[in-house]
Amino acid sequence: MKWDARGAKYCPDIDNGDKIYFAGKGLLNDYNANTVQCLFGEHLLTEYPIARVAIVESEKTAIVASVFFPNMVWLATGGKNGARWTDPTVCKALAGRDIILFPDLNEFDKWTQKAQEVKRSVSCKIAVSNLLESIATDEQRAGGLDLADFLLVRDDKSGWALTDMGYPVMMDAHP
Repeated sequence: MKWDARGAKYCPDIDNGDKIYFAGKGLLNDYNANTVQCLFGEHLLTEYPIARVAIVESEKTAIVASVFFPNMVWLATGGKNGARWTDPTVCKALAGRDIILFPDLNEFDKWTQKAQEVKRSVSCKIAVSNLLESIATDEQRAGGLDLADFLLVRDDKSGWALTDMGYPVMMDAHP
């Protein structure tokens, strides 16, 4: 079911499932508005014009990874279909950048194809990390873990992700 703001009622969702609904059109009172979704964190590209760019699926993962690797600009696609980040109108923000993709477990092949789509659309240097695939256990693969799941290994006693020295990793974050 989806909400039909024009009719002020719920109605069956008969679309094929690939449509992204955005409340902004209703809030704008303009159902023809162009509300193209961008990559999460895309605004940082202009602030850090020469920094290497890392792209992950989840916004949470981008935020967590930025604490561990602050010298990179961390972007997120916003889900498997999220910002439709391989579309030329979305990925144009990546032009001229040095990019590394960090796919969730079991998504390496798909993201390798997506990397080629981006490269065909814009001039950039792009690579796909196989780090997670190379270190994951069968149980982790079954869970489809992402980079943040590996970075935030928890200490069962405290519940915090700890450094090798035994203190919370957040204490190492520098503004």
